[in-house]
Amino acid sequence: MIIHNIFENTIRIVYVTDFMLGFRKAYIDDRTGIEIRDPKQIAKKYIKFYFWFDLLTCIPFELLSNNK
Repeated sequence: MIIHNIFENTIRIVYVTDFMLGFRKAYIDDRTGIEIRDPKQIAKKYIKFYFWFDLLTCIPFELLSNNK
């Protein structure tokens, strides 16, 4: 049981870290081929798509259920 909890917490930390780093990861603009490093542009692109998937991975659904 302890190993299972450690594994779950480790995975959760990885997903939350990825979620936070999503706002800082540079990307290549599809039209120009230029690397975009501006935090505002990165955040706009991230929120439009990947943010929602990453947010779902960070929600602890097991804590929201009443089955214990």
